[in-house]
Amino acid sequence: MVSLARNTAWLTLSKLFSVGVFAAFGLVLPRMVSVQLNGLYTLMSTLLFFGSMAATFGVPTILIRTLAREPKRSAQLFADGQRALCLGALLSGLMVLLYLLIEMQVQGQIQSQRLLLGGIVAAVIFFDALGGLGEALFQSREEMKVPALFDVLSGVVRAGGGIGCLLWLSGHQAILGVFLCFLCGSMMRAYFLHRLVQRHLPSDGQIKSSNRAAWALVRESFGVATFRLMRMLRNRFDAILLGLLIVPALGMSPEESADLCRGFYGTAMRVIFVFHTFTMALNTAIYPRIARLAGAQQDLGDEFRRVVRYQAWWVAPLAAAVFIWANPLAGWFGEEYRNGIDGIHGTTAQVLKILAGAVLLDCIGGPVGMLLVSSKQMDRKLPVFGAIFAATSIILNIILIPRYGMIGAAWSSVGAALVEFFLKAHFAKLIIGNYRHLREMIPYLLLAGAIGALANHYLAGAPIFGVLLSGLLYIMLSFFFGLVDPGIKNRLLRK
Repeated sequence: MVSLARNTAWLTLSKLFSVGVFAAFGLVLPRMVSVQLNGLYTLMSTLLFFGSMAATFGVPTILIRTLAREPKRSAQLFADGQRALCLGALLSGLMVLLYLLIEMQVQGQIQSQRLLLGGIVAAVIFFDALGGLGEALFQSREEMKVPALFDVLSGVVRAGGGIGCLLWLSGHQAILGVFLCFLCGSMMRAYFLHRLVQRHLPSDGQIKSSNRAAWALVRESFGVATFRLMRMLRNRFDAILLGLLIVPALGMSPEESADLCRGFYGTAMRVIFVFHTFTMALNTAIYPRIARLAGAQQDLGDEFRRVVRYQAWWVAPLAAAVFIWANPLAGWFGEEYRNGIDGIHGTTAQVLKILAGAVLLDCIGGPVGMLLVSSKQMDRKLPVFGAIFAATSIILNIILIPRYGMIGAAWSSVGAALVEFFLKAHFAKLIIGNYRHLREMIPYLLLAGAIGALANHYLAGAPIFGVLLSGLLYIMLSFFFGLVDPGIKNRLLRK
């Protein structure tokens, strides 16, 4: 578990400056632009997220799983994966542009500025896919340090350049400059990781790939890819649907209403996405080990339950803190995010309170997803799971958004998260043989809930002091009741 903690630390650093840079940067952006421009950024960053997921189509995950067992095939798999990802990225970029055209047609106005932003997003998707391929080969050997360092460098270019654009440019030009900086960081990461991977591959002459081999890799990844893509549709598609389903506020155009709602809702999502960044880091670090243990039910179950306990230990108190201090947290972005705007139903603070429950379920259930993906016998079932998750979210959003706006979207996330949590728990039981992982996370929820109730009663008006005191009390009681993972405890005691 010590090596897991080390690899998780590298991956956490990596994701904070690559995938997580969009969330971290997004926490600063609302203070520097209008709510409407924040909504435009939310739209483009969400399309970038979905486009990147669709472009890779689960190929890096399959490469990690295969190379963890057959490292001698690295050169051929790299060539096949590169061809598959290039084709996937091109198709994904076209889909981004197609969606923008559809939304603008629904709203009654075609804007060239949005199409230009869409083209830049498509280019970022392409280079992110190539960079992800290089990262997968390092992760298959549990060598997280190298890709993490380049993600840090890329993140500095993206976030640092983006902040500069927000300071020196205004209006739509600022958002355009932000995504150009994202493109520069993405190109740099793809180039350097590709060069490093080439040095590590066997030099047995030129490895050739073909469309047939690339398609075979895509077919193998179909179950995993569909599951992950559909799950992300469940997790993030509400920000897209707001633009299509929101009822325009009185005196506002459909475009303006959609951008304002996305600005409020997207800000809450970026706060919540910080949780997902840590969860993705943990899942990425543990995945090669879980893949190797597939078939050894006892060892797999022990490792899996340990990861779930580790996840519950940190996410339960943070979710409680977001719920209790949602109002001052939203107010940090600006009074509009705390108090709202006339004609727009809901605020960022209200959305945060609701989404705190959804993120708790998502993060604790995150390792279950890795368990399912690591099992080859689940490949054919994964698309069905993903379809159920996505359909639940879409149906709830279609019902609730027209009536309740962004508040309806938030409750749709909670409903879909509940369905996903219990469905994944059931199938995890089929793999490891029991529901012990559910029982073992209960003490963390009870401890965080008890401390949170006290903080909400006595310290609701003192967010900084409340967070510090509650966090200290939670850590002390975690050690007292033996809820801290032995690997973390030994590392702290330097054993």
